[in-house]
Amino acid sequence: MTKLRALLAFAAAPQEQAVEMFAILKKAGIPVTRSVKRLARSMQVLADFHDSKRQQPEAVTGPAIPVNVLDGWSGTMNEHAAKLLLKACGIPVSDDILFPPAPISAHLAQACRFPAALKIVSADIAHKSDIGGVVLNLRTPAELVAASSAMLDDMSAAAPQAKLQGLLVSPMVSDGLETIVGIINDPVFGPVVAFGLGGVYAETLKDMTYRLAPFGEATALQMIQELRAADLFKGQRGLKPRDVQALAKLLATVSWLAWAQRERIAELDINPVLVRPEGQGVLAVDALVVLRSKT
Repeated sequence: MTKLRALLAFAAAPQEQAVEMFAILKKAGIPVTRSVKRLARSMQVLADFHDSKRQQPEAVTGPAIPVNVLDGWSGTMNEHAAKLLLKACGIPVSDDILFPPAPISAHLAQACRFPAALKIVSADIAHKSDIGGVVLNLRTPAELVAASSAMLDDMSAAAPQAKLQGLLVSPMVSDGLETIVGIINDPVFGPVVAFGLGGVYAETLKDMTYRLAPFGEATALQMIQELRAADLFKGQRGLKPRDVQALAKLLATVSWLAWAQRERIAELDINPVLVRPEGQGVLAVDALVVLRSKT
Protein backbone atom coordinates (compact mmCIF):
# COMPACT_ATOMS: atom_id res chain seq x y z
CA MET A 1 0.00 0.00 0.00
CA THR A 2 1.35 3.44 -0.92
CA LYS A 3 1.87 5.59 2.14
CA LEU A 4 0.92 9.26 2.19
CA ARG A 5 3.94 11.47 2.82
CA ALA A 6 3.57 15.21 3.24
CA LEU A 7 5.49 17.88 5.10
CA LEU A 8 3.76 20.98 6.43
CA ALA A 9 5.17 23.69 8.66
CA PHE A 10 3.89 26.04 11.32
CA ALA A 11 5.69 29.30 12.00
CA ALA A 12 4.71 31.82 14.65
CA ALA A 13 7.40 34.29 13.64
CA PRO A 14 6.47 37.08 11.20
CA GLN A 15 7.87 36.49 7.73
CA GLU A 16 9.96 39.68 7.81
CA GLN A 17 11.77 38.39 10.93
CA ALA A 18 12.74 35.06 9.38
CA VAL A 19 13.22 35.85 5.71
CA GLU A 20 15.84 33.17 5.11
CA MET A 21 13.80 30.42 6.78
CA PHE A 22 10.66 31.24 4.79
CA ALA A 23 12.71 31.36 1.56
CA ILE A 24 14.16 27.89 2.25
CA LEU A 25 10.71 26.43 2.97
CA LYS A 26 9.22 28.03 -0.12
CA LYS A 27 12.03 26.73 -2.34
CA ALA A 28 11.47 23.24 -0.94
CA GLY A 29 7.73 23.46 -1.69
CA ILE A 30 6.75 23.13 1.96
CA PRO A 31 3.48 24.93 2.83
CA VAL A 32 3.72 27.22 5.87
CA THR A 33 0.79 28.33 8.00
CA ARG A 34 0.58 30.82 10.85
CA SER A 35 -2.28 28.91 12.49
CA VAL A 36 -2.00 25.58 14.31
CA LYS A 37 -5.72 25.04 13.70
CA ARG A 38 -5.30 25.48 9.93
CA LEU A 39 -2.29 23.17 10.00
CA ALA A 40 -4.30 20.45 11.72
CA ARG A 41 -7.18 20.96 9.28
CA SER A 42 -4.80 20.66 6.32
CA MET A 43 -3.46 17.39 7.70
CA GLN A 44 -7.01 16.09 8.09
CA VAL A 45 -7.85 17.02 4.48
CA LEU A 46 -4.74 15.22 3.21
CA ALA A 47 -5.63 12.15 5.26
CA ASP A 48 -9.19 12.17 3.91
CA PHE A 49 -7.83 12.53 0.37
CA HIS A 50 -5.52 9.56 0.90
CA ASP A 51 -8.37 7.43 2.23
CA SER A 52 -10.58 8.37 -0.70
CA LYS A 53 -7.91 7.47 -3.26
CA ARG A 54 -7.29 4.17 -1.50
CA GLN A 55 -11.01 3.32 -1.61
CA GLN A 56 -11.42 4.32 -5.26
CA PRO A 57 -10.92 0.82 -6.73
CA GLU A 58 -13.69 -0.46 -4.45
CA ALA A 59 -16.27 2.05 -5.75
CA VAL A 60 -19.42 0.40 -7.03
CA THR A 61 -20.25 0.46 -10.71
CA GLY A 62 -22.06 3.67 -11.57
CA PRO A 63 -24.95 4.42 -13.92
CA ALA A 64 -24.41 4.49 -17.66
CA ILE A 65 -23.47 8.00 -18.79
CA PRO A 66 -24.08 8.60 -22.53
CA VAL A 67 -20.69 9.01 -24.22
CA ASN A 68 -21.97 11.73 -26.58
CA VAL A 69 -23.87 13.67 -23.94
CA LEU A 70 -21.84 16.86 -24.50
CA ASP A 71 -21.52 16.73 -28.27
CA GLY A 72 -22.15 20.12 -29.86
CA TRP A 73 -21.82 22.10 -26.62
CA SER A 74 -18.97 24.34 -25.53
CA GLY A 75 -18.26 27.08 -23.00
CA THR A 76 -21.02 27.85 -20.51
CA MET A 77 -24.25 25.93 -20.96
CA ASN A 78 -27.48 27.78 -20.25
CA GLU A 79 -30.00 26.37 -17.79
CA HIS A 80 -32.09 24.61 -20.42
CA ALA A 81 -29.07 22.88 -22.00
CA ALA A 82 -27.66 21.97 -18.58
CA LYS A 83 -30.93 20.34 -17.59
CA LEU A 84 -30.97 18.34 -20.83
CA LEU A 85 -27.55 17.02 -19.83
CA LEU A 86 -28.81 16.04 -16.37
CA LYS A 87 -31.94 14.44 -17.80
CA ALA A 88 -29.85 12.38 -20.24
CA CYS A 89 -28.01 10.97 -17.20
CA GLY A 90 -31.24 9.99 -15.47
CA ILE A 91 -31.39 12.91 -13.04
CA PRO A 92 -34.95 14.22 -12.50
CA VAL A 93 -35.38 17.82 -13.67
CA SER A 94 -38.31 20.23 -13.59
CA ASP A 95 -40.94 19.95 -16.34
CA ASP A 96 -40.03 23.10 -18.25
CA ILE A 97 -41.36 24.76 -21.38
CA LEU A 98 -38.84 26.77 -23.43
CA PHE A 99 -40.28 29.78 -25.28
CA PRO A 100 -38.48 32.05 -27.77
CA PRO A 101 -36.93 35.26 -26.33
CA ALA A 102 -40.06 37.29 -26.99
CA PRO A 103 -43.15 38.23 -24.96
CA ILE A 104 -45.24 35.11 -24.34
CA SER A 105 -48.67 35.35 -25.91
CA ALA A 106 -51.87 34.71 -23.98
CA HIS A 107 -52.52 31.67 -26.20
CA LEU A 108 -49.12 30.06 -25.49
CA ALA A 109 -49.37 30.84 -21.79
CA GLN A 110 -52.39 28.54 -21.56
CA ALA A 111 -50.07 25.54 -22.03
CA CYS A 112 -48.21 26.25 -18.77
CA ARG A 113 -48.90 24.82 -15.34
CA PHE A 114 -49.52 27.27 -12.53
CA PRO A 115 -48.24 28.53 -10.19
CA ALA A 116 -45.17 28.94 -12.38
CA ALA A 117 -41.67 30.37 -12.37
CA LEU A 118 -40.36 32.42 -15.29
CA LYS A 119 -36.61 32.58 -15.99
CA ILE A 120 -34.42 34.12 -18.65
CA VAL A 121 -32.28 31.64 -20.61
CA SER A 122 -28.82 32.91 -21.50
CA ALA A 123 -25.35 31.42 -21.25
CA ASP A 124 -24.12 34.98 -20.70
CA ILE A 125 -26.13 35.43 -17.48
CA ALA A 126 -24.93 33.11 -14.71
CA HIS A 127 -26.83 34.72 -11.82
CA LYS A 128 -30.26 35.46 -13.25
CA SER A 129 -31.96 36.53 -10.03
CA ASP A 130 -29.42 39.31 -9.46
CA ILE A 131 -30.71 41.28 -12.45
CA GLY A 132 -34.40 40.40 -12.47
CA GLY A 133 -34.09 37.29 -14.62
CA VAL A 134 -36.30 35.19 -12.32
CA VAL A 135 -39.94 35.73 -11.36
CA LEU A 136 -41.64 33.23 -9.05
CA ASN A 137 -45.21 32.31 -8.11
CA LEU A 138 -46.97 33.52 -11.24
CA ARG A 139 -50.58 32.44 -10.71
CA THR A 140 -52.33 32.97 -14.05
CA PRO A 141 -51.60 33.13 -17.80
CA ALA A 142 -52.19 36.89 -17.66
CA GLU A 143 -49.51 37.29 -14.99
CA LEU A 144 -47.10 35.23 -17.09
CA VAL A 145 -47.74 37.33 -20.19
CA ALA A 146 -47.11 40.57 -18.29
CA ALA A 147 -44.02 39.18 -16.52
CA SER A 148 -42.44 37.97 -19.77
CA SER A 149 -42.72 41.39 -21.36
CA ALA A 150 -41.36 43.15 -18.25
CA MET A 151 -38.48 40.67 -17.95
CA LEU A 152 -37.32 41.24 -21.51
CA ASP A 153 -37.35 44.99 -20.90
CA ASP A 154 -35.33 44.51 -17.71
CA MET A 155 -32.79 42.31 -19.49
CA SER A 156 -32.39 44.85 -22.26
CA ALA A 157 -31.49 47.47 -19.66
CA ALA A 158 -29.46 45.32 -17.25
CA ALA A 159 -27.56 43.09 -19.68
CA PRO A 160 -27.77 44.64 -23.17
CA GLN A 161 -24.84 42.56 -24.49
CA ALA A 162 -26.23 39.21 -23.33
CA LYS A 163 -27.44 36.81 -25.99
CA LEU A 164 -30.84 35.46 -25.00
CA GLN A 165 -31.79 31.89 -25.95
CA GLY A 166 -35.34 32.03 -24.65
CA LEU A 167 -37.72 32.22 -21.69
CA LEU A 168 -38.17 29.17 -19.48
CA VAL A 169 -41.41 28.47 -17.64
CA SER A 170 -41.40 25.86 -14.86
CA PRO A 171 -44.15 24.69 -12.51
CA MET A 172 -43.51 25.71 -8.90
CA VAL A 173 -42.78 22.91 -6.42
CA SER A 174 -43.48 23.96 -2.84
CA ASP A 175 -42.78 20.81 -0.83
CA GLY A 176 -39.02 20.44 -1.37
CA LEU A 177 -36.09 21.07 0.97
CA GLU A 178 -33.53 23.12 -0.97
CA THR A 179 -30.03 21.67 -1.37
CA ILE A 180 -27.02 22.41 -3.57
CA VAL A 181 -25.06 19.83 -5.57
CA GLY A 182 -21.96 20.78 -7.51
CA ILE A 183 -18.85 19.57 -9.30
CA ILE A 184 -15.47 21.21 -8.83
CA ASN A 185 -12.80 19.89 -11.19
CA ASP A 186 -9.69 20.62 -9.16
CA PRO A 187 -6.28 20.50 -10.92
CA VAL A 188 -4.80 18.54 -7.99
CA PHE A 189 -7.65 16.42 -6.62
CA GLY A 190 -9.58 15.93 -9.86
CA PRO A 191 -13.40 15.96 -9.97
CA VAL A 192 -14.92 16.62 -6.55
CA VAL A 193 -18.63 16.59 -5.68
CA ALA A 194 -19.87 19.27 -3.28
CA PHE A 195 -23.15 18.97 -1.38
CA GLY A 196 -24.92 21.21 1.12
CA LEU A 197 -28.09 22.98 2.10
CA GLY A 198 -29.47 25.55 -0.31
CA GLY A 199 -31.86 28.48 -0.22
CA VAL A 200 -31.75 30.65 2.90
CA TYR A 201 -29.54 28.05 4.61
CA ALA A 202 -26.69 28.28 2.08
CA GLU A 203 -25.33 31.68 3.06
CA THR A 204 -26.16 31.55 6.77
CA LEU A 205 -25.00 28.03 7.66
CA LYS A 206 -22.36 27.38 4.97
CA ASP A 207 -23.02 23.70 5.65
CA MET A 208 -21.15 21.76 2.94
CA THR A 209 -19.40 18.42 2.50
CA TYR A 210 -17.18 17.05 -0.30
CA ARG A 211 -16.12 13.74 -1.86
CA LEU A 212 -13.81 12.68 -4.67
CA ALA A 213 -15.70 11.31 -7.67
CA PRO A 214 -16.85 8.70 -8.42
CA PHE A 215 -18.68 7.06 -5.54
CA GLY A 216 -21.77 5.01 -4.82
CA GLU A 217 -24.94 5.60 -2.85
CA ALA A 218 -23.41 4.43 0.44
CA THR A 219 -20.88 7.25 0.31
CA ALA A 220 -23.62 9.67 -0.76
CA LEU A 221 -25.60 8.75 2.35
CA GLN A 222 -22.53 9.49 4.47
CA MET A 223 -22.31 12.94 2.87
CA ILE A 224 -25.92 13.69 3.77
CA GLN A 225 -25.41 12.55 7.35
CA GLU A 226 -22.27 14.71 7.72
CA LEU A 227 -24.16 17.99 7.42
CA ARG A 228 -24.63 19.83 10.69
CA ALA A 229 -28.29 20.24 9.75
CA ALA A 230 -28.76 16.59 8.72
CA ASP A 231 -31.77 16.29 11.06
CA LEU A 232 -33.75 18.44 8.63
CA PHE A 233 -33.96 15.42 6.33
CA LYS A 234 -35.63 13.42 9.08
CA GLY A 235 -38.52 15.86 9.36
CA GLN A 236 -38.78 18.71 11.85
CA ARG A 237 -41.70 20.56 13.45
CA GLY A 238 -44.38 18.53 11.71
CA LEU A 239 -42.63 18.37 8.33
CA LYS A 240 -42.40 15.00 6.61
CA PRO A 241 -39.07 13.15 6.33
CA ARG A 242 -37.26 13.81 3.06
CA ASP A 243 -36.54 11.29 0.28
CA VAL A 244 -32.92 10.68 1.31
CA GLN A 245 -32.52 7.59 -0.88
CA ALA A 246 -33.46 9.55 -3.99
CA LEU A 247 -31.01 12.27 -2.98
CA ALA A 248 -28.23 9.70 -2.49
CA LYS A 249 -28.92 8.29 -5.95
CA LEU A 250 -28.68 11.78 -7.46
CA LEU A 251 -25.38 12.49 -5.69
CA ALA A 252 -23.91 9.20 -6.89
CA THR A 253 -25.07 9.85 -10.46
CA VAL A 254 -23.53 13.35 -10.42
CA SER A 255 -20.27 11.81 -9.17
CA TRP A 256 -20.17 9.40 -12.10
CA LEU A 257 -21.01 12.19 -14.54
CA ALA A 258 -18.12 14.19 -13.05
CA TRP A 259 -15.77 11.24 -13.52
CA ALA A 260 -16.94 10.19 -16.98
CA GLN A 261 -16.76 13.77 -18.29
CA ARG A 262 -13.73 14.92 -16.26
CA GLU A 263 -11.96 16.09 -19.42
CA ARG A 264 -14.90 18.33 -20.38
CA ILE A 265 -16.76 19.51 -17.28
CA ALA A 266 -14.90 22.24 -15.37
CA GLU A 267 -17.81 23.17 -13.09
CA LEU A 268 -21.39 22.10 -12.48
CA ASP A 269 -23.84 23.77 -10.13
CA ILE A 270 -27.34 22.39 -9.47
CA ASN A 271 -29.06 24.92 -7.26
CA PRO A 272 -31.49 24.09 -5.96
CA VAL A 273 -32.04 20.37 -5.85
CA LEU A 274 -35.41 20.02 -4.14
CA VAL A 275 -35.61 17.02 -1.81
CA ARG A 276 -39.28 16.15 -1.61
CA PRO A 277 -41.12 14.10 1.04
CA GLU A 278 -40.14 10.46 1.37
CA GLY A 279 -41.16 8.44 -1.68
CA GLN A 280 -41.63 11.50 -3.93
CA GLY A 281 -38.05 11.85 -5.15
CA VAL A 282 -35.86 14.84 -5.90
CA LEU A 283 -35.93 17.55 -8.55
CA ALA A 284 -33.16 19.61 -10.15
CA VAL A 285 -34.74 23.05 -10.55
CA ASP A 286 -31.81 25.09 -11.86
CA ALA A 287 -28.41 24.17 -13.25
CA LEU A 288 -25.27 25.70 -14.70
CA VAL A 289 -22.43 23.87 -16.46
CA VAL A 290 -19.06 25.28 -17.51
CA LEU A 291 -17.16 23.19 -20.06
CA ARG A 292 -13.49 23.02 -20.86
CA SER A 293 -12.41 23.50 -24.45
CA LYS A 294 -11.80 20.31 -26.38
CA THR A 295 -8.10 19.54 -26.72
